[in-house]
Amino acid sequence: MTNREIAQKLGISPAALSLIINHKPGVSDSTRDRVLAELQEMGCEYLIKKAPAVPSSNLCFIIYKRHGEVLDLHPFFLLLMESIETRARYYGYNILLCNIDKRKPIEPQLAHLEELDCQGAIIFATEMEDEDMELFQDLPIPMIALDNDFSRLSCNSVPSTTRWGHFRP
Repeated sequence: MTNREIAQKLGISPAALSLIINHKPGVSDSTRDRVLAELQEMGCEYLIKKAPAVPSSNLCFIIYKRHGEVLDLHPFFLLLMESIETRARYYGYNILLCNIDKRKPIEPQLAHLEELDCQGAIIFATEMEDEDMELFQDLPIPMIALDNDFSRLSCNSVPSTTRWGHFRP
């Protein structure tokens, strides 16, 4: 049976059938639901294309601790986090908080990041060195480092106007 014949049997146009089986807009929800149910009853579910994956609306806010000397003493990052979360929500994103601690095995922590299904990452990089940032360069998402200058690397960064980003214990 051709798609034209199936559409005729379902009482819809071939164009409407195409929209429905390809998960495209332009058909009412009630018609879509009815047609999908009838296609299943007819044994024609093979026509229905797999629904495209919907990208998550998650962004990851990564707090990187190399030694904890700066972040443990300066709670301003909570205000920064609140501001970022408010703006992200305004644009339809969720913020997932993730801590990465250099004093612990790094590979499992990076693997966890890849499991979070994020569209991008903001790295609070106050305590990071160049070699720390290089660990993140292979992640398959766009990212930006805050509060540190990585202009000598191939990454996006927003350096601090204070000297905290360059604090060395």
